[in-house]
Amino acid sequence: MKTYALVGTGGRSGMYLEVIATTYRQSARMVALCDTNQTRMDYANRNLEKWGHAKVATWKAADFETMIA
Repeated sequence: MKTYALVGTGGRSGMYLEVIATTYRQSARMVALCDTNQTRMDYANRNLEKWGHAKVATWKAADFETMIA
């Protein structure tokens, strides 16, 4: 299974989140979100749940290196 961390949760991110959570749920999973805006990450997590995926960890952009580690 491939794992993904999405960096940037603006308007276009939804199409990536949705396809991972639905179409490719058997072979892919989202493990983290990274953005400068916690509200956008919270919204993305609510959408993941709506599409049947568990919430994932959220990381501020300043903590990108820690998230990768």
